[in-house]
Amino acid sequence: MNNMIDKILKANHLMQICNLATWEADYKALAMRYHPDKCKDPDANNIISHLNKLRDDFLKGWKFYDDSGEYKSNGYTHTWFGKDNLRKTSCDKMNTLFSKLSFKYKDDALKHFKKYIPGNYIYDSSHNKIETHDERYLPLVHAVKLLENNPDKHKHVNWIYSRMIEFCATMDSIGICHAGINPNSVFIEPENHGIKVMTFYHLQEYGRKLNTISGQYSIWYPADVFTDKEARAGIDVSLAKKTAIYCLGDPSGSGVSLRTDKNIKPAVLEYLMTPEDNGRDAMDKWRKVLKDNFKSEFIILNI
Repeated sequence: MNNMIDKILKANHLMQICNLATWEADYKALAMRYHPDKCKDPDANNIISHLNKLRDDFLKGWKFYDDSGEYKSNGYTHTWFGKDNLRKTSCDKMNTLFSKLSFKYKDDALKHFKKYIPGNYIYDSSHNKIETHDERYLPLVHAVKLLENNPDKHKHVNWIYSRMIEFCATMDSIGICHAGINPNSVFIEPENHGIKVMTFYHLQEYGRKLNTISGQYSIWYPADVFTDKEARAGIDVSLAKKTAIYCLGDPSGSGVSLRTDKNIKPAVLEYLMTPEDNGRDAMDKWRKVLKDNFKSEFIILNI
């Protein structure tokens, strides 16, 4: 089979066969080249059908719902249509976070943490908040569905959690609680095993009152959040662990239903189901779990 034909038919998203900056021209060229009227390949109809699906998915994106309401993502452009006041709050709190990070960290350390937060996060009351990337990021709630039949799903969850706990440890170092880590706030970069935390509705400094939490994932929070209502170390770790359990296949976040899953290492499940007081300790313990139970490898995630 022609290499390009094979590439088109196996593509999961448009940018696997087109360049982001010139995708419209690239798509048109491919559509003309493989149109059944011009292409004699017996797969011509399938090629055009799949090519059009990839284009439509890119143009339409997928709709999701987070704490502010509806948002849409096609992997490169992410648009929030939710409540205006919450979108503004999210933007303001992200800017506060970045200011504190800039004060504490410099040069390479700050540059490294920027990988975990949006780069173009501007609030405008007359427009929807839009975040655009040159690299592909998928909402975790969507990526999990694409991972369902992946034989290496459990290993992919390992690196997703690794990035989340690194984020939590850094937040601990500046005394700030994100308070909203969940499958809608965390986006993943499949090609490079990275994440971005995209919304900041509930962020609060340690010791101060948590004004809001995620209603959709309220059962994931430690019990003291509902009594003390105070931001503290350990809340983000708890939410990150619940998110990892969700990714492994238990939407409740408890992990109980995963005890019979033979693909999950018992040490991993025990770790994820055990509460932690802070991100640094949780990160150190996680690294030991990985070292004791897995070999070092980079597994390509093609979704």
